[in-house]
Amino acid sequence: MELLGYIALAVMGITLGLVGAGGSILTIPILVYLLNVPIILATSYSLVVVGSTAFMGLLRYRHHILFKKAIVFLVPSVLGVFTARHFMIPALPHTIGSLPIDKALVILLLIFMSAASYFMIKNSPLDAKNHLPKNQNINVILIGLALGGI
Repeated sequence: MELLGYIALAVMGITLGLVGAGGSILTIPILVYLLNVPIILATSYSLVVVGSTAFMGLLRYRHHILFKKAIVFLVPSVLGVFTARHFMIPALPHTIGSLPIDKALVILLLIFMSAASYFMIKNSPLDAKNHLPKNQNINVILIGLALGGI
C-alpha cells in the first residue's frame, strides 16, 4: 500500500504541476488512506506541498506579482494557520458527538472538497482585471484569516 501511496503522490504532483494547482487538499486523502498518516499530521504535511508549490510559482511569476496586494492576503493567512495549529487543534476534543476527531475531520475535509469541486465546475466567468477597491482590504484580510485557519 505504501508503494501505491508514493505512486499516487507522484502522479498527483506531476498532474497538478502541469496545470498549476497547489494540491494540498488532494494530498491529505493520499496520506491518510494510502500511507496511513494521521489526519492532523497529514494536514501539516500538505502545508509543505502547497508551500513548495506556491514558492515555485513565486519564482516563476515574480515579475507579475503585485506584492503589496499579496501581503494583504498572506499575513492574515499565515496568522490563521499559526493560530489554528498552535491553539485550535490542540484544544479540539477527542470526539465530536459520537465520532472520533479523526473521522470528524475527514468528514469536514469531504465537505470542503465537495464545495471546492462544485465551485470549480460551476459556470462562472472570471475577469482577470477585476481589482478590489481599497476599502475591500478588510474583506481580503478576513478571508485570509479564515482560510489560514481552515
